[in-house]
Amino acid sequence: YTPLEVKCMAEFDISKSIHTLKYGLYIFAASIPAFILAGIVSVVLMSLLMDAIMATGDAETGVVMLLVAILAMVFTYSLCFIQVIAFSVNEAVNDANLAGYESIGYGGSWKAAFNITTELAVLLIGIIVIMVLGIYMEMFALTLISSLLMGLMYMGLIPYIIRRTVEA
Repeated sequence: YTPLEVKCMAEFDISKSIHTLKYGLYIFAASIPAFILAGIVSVVLMSLLMDAIMATGDAETGVVMLLVAILAMVFTYSLCFIQVIAFSVNEAVNDANLAGYESIGYGGSWKAAFNITTELAVLLIGIIVIMVLGIYMEMFALTLISSLLMGLMYMGLIPYIIRRTVEA
């Protein structure tokens, strides 16, 4: 074939591109309960945090409560984010008909998300402790480092979720 003939022989299949809409729908549908859970946890934790700070008026207690609240919210948000991505990845891999792959389903995506979140626990706790110390001690460098580490962790999380979902 000449270079012109090779370029013209590209295969165009609209049904494959339609799958992006299906996966978008999966993400939208899986996000609804995840956002509800994240919202409930946020409201409850912020209410408890404000009550604790107002009742004690102690800065040290406020820092401890802030650390606990941030940890709980980050874990909850991470769990919800991971579940949405794991569910979508599971559906995409299931559509690919890979030999030996068994779909984990919606419930399995929550289980996979919980497992991945607990695997990340030590890293998340370390990053959040650095962040809170940076904020409390007014050390911009610590806050910046923790923000960078958090960003890198979440960027690396996408391929990690894919790998763990396919392994499950």
